[in-house]
Formats: sequence, structure tokens, C-alpha cells
Amino acid sequence: MIRIVHFADFHLGTEAYGRMDPETGLPSRVVDFLAALDTMVEYALGNDVHLVIFTGDAYKTRDPNPTYQREFNTRILKLARAGIPVVLVVGNHDLAPAEGRASTLDVFTTFSADNVYVGRTIETLRIDTKAGPVQVVTLPWVLRSRFLTKEVTRGKSVKEVDEMLIEAILRLLNKEKQGLSPDAPAILAAHASIQGATFGSERNIMLGHDLLLPAGDIADPVFDYVALGHIHKHQVLRETPPVVYAGSMERVDFGEEKEEKGFVVAEVEKGRARFEFHPVPARRMVTVRVDVKSDDPTQEALKAIARAKPKDAIIRVSVRATEDQALRIDQKALRDALADAFFVASVSIDVDRQTRTRLGVGALEQLTPEQILARYLEQKGEPKERFELLLEKGSEILRKAAAGQD
Repeated sequence: MIRIVHFADFHLGTEAYGRMDPETGLPSRVVDFLAALDTMVEYALGNDVHLVIFTGDAYKTRDPNPTYQREFNTRILKLARAGIPVVLVVGNHDLAPAEGRASTLDVFTTFSADNVYVGRTIETLRIDTKAGPVQVVTLPWVLRSRFLTKEVTRGKSVKEVDEMLIEAILRLLNKEKQGLSPDAPAILAAHASIQGATFGSERNIMLGHDLLLPAGDIADPVFDYVALGHIHKHQVLRETPPVVYAGSMERVDFGEEKEEKGFVVAEVEKGRARFEFHPVPARRMVTVRVDVKSDDPTQEALKAIARAKPKDAIIRVSVRATEDQALRIDQKALRDALADAFFVASVSIDVDRQTRTRLGVGALEQLTPEQILARYLEQKGEPKERFELLLEKGSEILRKAAAGQD
């Protein structure tokens, strides 16, 4: 029985909702992310783990600063030097922006780090662990340019190109399946979107095209366990064999505030596997929404904040009130009630003026699609930076649709 730790989507370098940590000199949110990684590393070192699999996206950007690289690499090497092989699958955030340039994970290959394997192509790694041999088929994030030439895709629709790309991927994957030995456990480690998965907040910030691989080809019984990355929400797509997204280990934004964060521990042998999710103490993100009903809006808001237990949490407060109620809200009292929060993202008062009416059909007809989108995002209470990004991307999609482009 081979004991495996599976984690993914680390995104080191996420600095939003924090300040500089005076003890480390690092952004406080980076300290949070590293603490989550330390929890996983210490678990692996102290619980007879034989293999660690990381299924992609080590950093927030494709060009991380040297300090972040040092912090991530140090922890990976700590595992490897303790005799635990580590497989690192290249994700979309790990890829270089141009063909021919190194990924953020290639440093381990460059310096031939013992016990560290970088999966940057579809291939089978045969690894000897302390519990015996294991086969790991790696499926990194797919770049169209590496599989299909411009000549082949010229004149094709997006759907046709996707079908060609999926066919090319599955052809290479099937070749690896056929070469697997029946005498050792086999694991698929992939950074990809699989049909049937539930997206988290990362779908909201991507707004781009995501290739969906068919679940049937991924959940092939030739594999004893399928370790997935790319989607931040931990979920199990299939039980036999287990097809598992580990999810991210820290919250990236408020879209993930209700998601549990952690890593997966699996025990794998030929023909079967069992697994469990191990939560880590990720930083809480809390949204407090108050729709004022009473004559004392300040006390109503303060009670809602107290129920949310803001201590050490990243918190945002949204109060909806009439114009008269809003004038009577003691905003200093609200701020004081949030004094022991880790970070206050926002405190907003949404004034619902009595003269305001909901948009009816006639009013909608007078707005452009971009104005309707902006109004929708405004009513959702999106933070300024996400509002601007979503509006920009949404407007781009609307313009292409109007022009008849794919």
C-alpha cells in the first residue's frame, strides 16, 4: 500500500487582503499560504507518506519573484531530501508566456534535484518509493500550439479545434495507458478541467476558454487513483477509480469563503484505493450582509458583525438601508467592531432610496448590454478590482458576439 499526499493550486504570491508581515518581511497573505504548505509538509514527514503529488499552479503568476520561488522550492526539497519522491505537474499558471521558455517548475530539472519529478509532457514516470514501485502518468496543462499547428486549425471553428485538441490529447494518453505495467499501481496526475466538475471562483476570474476533457477517458479503470488540479473547489468526480480534485489550500477571494481548504491523503494499491480529505486552518473569509429592518440600524449591523466572529478573519460588510437609516448608521462603531479582524476588505452602505425603482422591461430596453452587465455586477456588490475585470471581459465577449465571432 502506497500512501500519497495530493495537493494542488497553491498560487503562492496572492497578496490581496493583507499587509506586510513585520516578522518575515513578506505580505501577510503569503505567510498564510506558506503556513498551509507547512501543514502539508509536516503531515507528510510525520505520517509515513511515500509519495507527494502536486497537480499544478505553484504560483499566482508565471513569473514569480525569487523570494516566492525560494520559499516554495525549499519546502519541496525538504520532502525530497527526507526520501519522499515529489511529482510536480505543470499547470497553466506555471507555464512560460512564450514557447521555449522554462516553466516555473523547471528549476528542479535544471539542477537534477533528486526525488523531484516535473511533469511537463504527457508521459509515464516510474518511481520507486519506500513502499514499492508506482507508475504516475502526468497530464500537464495543454497549450494548443504544442499539439496543433496554425495550418491545421485555419478556418476551423472553436468547437472543431477543441475536438481536434481533445482527440490529440486522448491519443497520447491512451498510448501511455497501453504501456502501463499490470504489476504496479498506476496514478493519473493531471491539471485540467474535467466534464462534470463544479467550478469555484476561478471560473469567474478566468472568463476565458477552458477545454473540457471527457470524464470517461480520465476515470479509466487502468488507473487506481486520479489526482486532479486546476479547479479550486475540492470535489470527487468518481469513486471507482477515485477521481479527485484536491482543491486549493488557501482562499484566493470571497468566492471561496464557504469552501473547505486542504489536501488529500490516498492509500493506493493495484486494483483499489481509499482516500480522505485533510483540512488545513485556512484564513477565514466572511461576508456580512445586513438588510436593515429595525429603527436602530447601527445595532442591527453590530449584531450581525458579532455573529460573524470577525477575529482573525478577512471580512467585508455590506449594509442595505434606506436613505434615512443610512444617515443614522455610526460607521465608526462598525469599524471599531471590526478592530480584531485580520483585514477589513470593505464596509459599504447601499442606500435604497425610496424613489429608486427596479428596472422593468421598458427601462432595460433603453440600456446597452454593457450597461445591463455593469448594473448586474453593481447589484452583486463585486469589489472594485473584480468589477472592472469582469466588466472588461464581459464587454469583450459581448462585442465579439455582436460581430458574429467565435
